[in-house]
Amino acid sequence: MSEAYRNGLKEIIRIDPDNGAEFVNELKKLSPEFAEYFVEFELGTIYRRSILEPKLKELIAIATLTAMSYNHSHLKLHILGAIKMGCSKEEIMEVIFLSNSKNDERIGKARYFSTKRAPKPAHAENLKTRIECRE
Repeated sequence: MSEAYRNGLKEIIRIDPDNGAEFVNELKKLSPEFAEYFVEFELGTIYRRSILEPKLKELIAIATLTAMSYNHSHLKLHILGAIKMGCSKEEIMEVIFLSNSKNDERIGKARYFSTKRAPKPAHAENLKTRIECRE
């Protein structure tokens, strides 16, 4: 067992003393290789860095998992971690609302326009007309 892996186990226990070890065991059942990578690299190397405050790391994890519509137990782990790091219910819910806005039609349109460098005028006019018709 590498030092990074041991550090990762310590980190997940620090985040969630009640469920952290069980989470790793569940990962091992699904994929031992991924569990090792996750504990050693994600938790034991990346997550232990001290550049960002633990509270902010948990909020970022919640935002990422919510935006990706990721697995419930992983999201729950980070919500519990965020609470343990001092996040309020309101902060957690705000992050979830902001991250979940990917399903909002207006956000989708903004993403579409931001990915197009220079839409052809006819295409832009056609899209503008369709948007105006919906309003």
